[in-house]
Amino acid sequence: KILQLYDFKKPSLFVFLTMLSLYILAPFLILSSETEAFITQLHKTPATKPSHNEEIHNRVELFSNRENDNVDSFKLDLADGVLLKTLLPAADTLDGLTGGWALAYADLSPESEETLLGRTFLATNLAYTAMGLLLTWRGDVWLGAITDIASVASFFYHYTQLSKKDDTLVRFTLMIDYIVAALCLGTAFSYILTDMSAIPVTAYVACGFSIFFLVLSWLWEDAVPYCINHGLWHLLGGYGGYLIGQAHAFHSS
Repeated sequence: KILQLYDFKKPSLFVFLTMLSLYILAPFLILSSETEAFITQLHKTPATKPSHNEEIHNRVELFSNRENDNVDSFKLDLADGVLLKTLLPAADTLDGLTGGWALAYADLSPESEETLLGRTFLATNLAYTAMGLLLTWRGDVWLGAITDIASVASFFYHYTQLSKKDDTLVRFTLMIDYIVAALCLGTAFSYILTDMSAIPVTAYVACGFSIFFLVLSWLWEDAVPYCINHGLWHLLGGYGGYLIGQAHAFHSS
């Protein structure tokens, strides 16, 4: 029994130390940039973005008129057909339900996928990768697999967010991120409802703090605080989710 308990806790310690080591470098990476730029970003007013519905409808009009356009330089992306067919009705529905909030995203200028802070932020998605691999190793293939998919979806969303890609593409990746995250959260919540007493207190604490930092990233959208707060959401959420999945796997065996 003691050996089983030790074996149960050892992966938890491993994933915690792995994710902690990833993020403990973040303050040093951030402070290694120019101090003036760091302070300026804390007080920067977020840029005003055009209405995404206007952007999407403009692209639809361009798409519908493509046969009459003989300009060689005008080319639509290969994914445009899928984006227009999938994103437009979904965006309209989500905006109608949330007043345009659901598909809004933070402008992280001047950070990008090439800056030190941007790359550090993207690296926090490794928390989900580690969680997924360890859960799969522990026997929870379903939660492990969708968590690894979530790590990819989250990475691509934040990559397009940082790289200032086409607005339609950013919102499309955000929607995919929502869908996969909902699968992960729904699965974890079902595990909790199955046996709440089996979930360790540390899992509840980690998840509680992760939600706190997620809300902070929604409220404070300047580049530096957003990357820090949302990065903590990735790390703490990944750790809390791993503890929930591990407890469920252990008590189900």
